[in-house]
Amino acid sequence: MYTDHKMFELLEILKAQGSIRFDKEFCEACDILPQNLSRVRNGDAHFTPDHIRRVCSIFIVNVNWVFGLEEQIFRGVPNVNRKVNPTKSNRPSDNVLN
Repeated sequence: MYTDHKMFELLEILKAQGSIRFDKEFCEACDILPQNLSRVRNGDAHFTPDHIRRVCSIFIVNVNWVFGLEEQIFRGVPNVNRKVNPTKSNRPSDNVLN
């Protein structure tokens, strides 16, 4: 399931940035037992909307990213992945043709 994949991707991102160190911390955040995390990883179970909501709330994650609707992972963080054209202003008012 797509959202399960994104949640495991998020787990690795949170570890890489130092927000959590162990899977157990992620389990506690989304209120899932560690053995159930293994079941999700094996495809025998799935993250529920409540699990996703809790994790997104605690770690300030953009729920639209989890569902594949947006590319920005965290809420309230400027989109550092946005491409900037150095020859063109990013302000809409500067790009209006006269």
